[in-house]
Amino acid sequence: MDFIPPDMKSIAEALGNIKQLPRDMQIAVTSKLDESFQPVPIPSDDDWLRSHKEKGQTMKAFERKTSKAVPHATHKTIYIQPIGSFDHPR
Repeated sequence: MDFIPPDMKSIAEALGNIKQLPRDMQIAVTSKLDESFQPVPIPSDDDWLRSHKEKGQTMKAFERKTSKAVPHATHKTIYIQPIGSFDHPR
């Protein structure tokens, strides 16, 4: 099964209607769209996408299904994980 990375039009459509966002956010998600979202690499032989056809996900669907990190009775800690280099002096 051949995976086809989404093109810029598909990525823009996945963002959905951004008119309700503040103007600065509209610009942030659309200005230089090709630089804002890294393309999905062509999967290698042992990657999930090589053998499973995925239809993709819109931003709206992501927001609807993503669990929120909110403390409650049984979960009282939120762990923050830095990504990338973190050499800030303490």
